[in-house]
Amino acid sequence: MSPALLTKRLKTLELCGILERRSIGGGGHEYHLTQAGEELRPWVELMGVWGQRWVRRAVTPEEADPALLMWDMRRSINVERLPDERVVVRFNFRGARRASVRGGWSLSDLSRTCA
Repeated sequence: MSPALLTKRLKTLELCGILERRSIGGGGHEYHLTQAGEELRPWVELMGVWGQRWVRRAVTPEEADPALLMWDMRRSINVERLPDERVVVRFNFRGARRASVRGGWSLSDLSRTCA
């Protein structure tokens, strides 16, 4: 998905009351689900489960998305099982086509605040 399309979709979800945009340090921002968005969460997750079960085709190397994999791992991590001190894990995706998605970082203290 292009950055322009992502921005457009995020703005639409914000206007519909599904997401809210919050400022963070350094002039950045992040999005959080509103109460309406939280109520949609189970439906969206069920659609993902349905898609994994019924869409039966192999993902080609050109379609593989390391950024999506990193997002899924971050949302799936059990932060209760992490140690109290910071844990940093570096992922390398050697076969990635674009330089911007050839690796990723996972920081345990960031996962705690966003869980």
